Amino acid sequence: MNLSEMSTFVREQADTDTTDASDAKLTVYARAAYRDILARVFPWPDKKVTYTFSSVASTAAYAFTGFSTGDLEYVVSVDDGDDVLMYVSPERFRDFSTELSSTGTPSVYTVDSSQIKLWPTPGGAVTYTVTGYRSFATWPSGSNEPDLPRPFDEAICWYMLARFYQSQEDLELSAMYMRDFEVAVNQQIADSLRTSSTSAGPMIFGGDPKLSGSQSYADWVKRSVEG
Repeated sequence: MNLSEMSTFVREQADTDTTDASDAKLTVYARAAYRDILARVFPWPDKKVTYTFSSVASTAAYAFTGFSTGDLEYVVSVDDGDDVLMYVSPERFRDFSTELSSTGTPSVYTVDSSQIKLWPTPGGAVTYTVTGYRSFATWPSGSNEPDLPRPFDEAICWYMLARFYQSQEDLELSAMYMRDFEVAVNQQIADSLRTSSTSAGPMIFGGDPKLSGSQSYADWVKRSVEG
């Protein structure tokens, strides 16, 4: 359902018109419901994306816009076909890329200012695969449907009705529809996660795996440089 269809349903369900349930009000209610739902899951399994880019000799930084459709928001991993590169924070990356400047086969990456940065600086062309999650489309927008699985459409309608009745000071009906919204959203989120093969556990921008064993970070960098 797009916003127009939702608004028509809400007005029919509430037996009201565009005076009490104006397009402006219903648009705000719908957007609030959409944002509420988006905030409940991270990452959303169906937003997983994969892109590729090729390194260029003597170039360490690669903007998201150069290899994605402009919607890449979070990076989970970068691999060169043989190995998964190790993620480090931008601060760590700046420290050792300055102190241990070198060119070779990258073994480390960071994500900084919508760019993937590799270290050591690539010495030639290698194809990298980037796995991550895309951002949600802005909604309401034109005649587009929400950027969510279709079963969430009805839940957004319940939220719109709850806010409409709240504006009419009918708190009993408002509470009833808000309960319907909560039940529907929780059920659809559970269904979406259960039917997805993608884990929806915690994720940090770019990941941040800890070094294994007793090897120190400095030793790991030193070994990478010498290797």
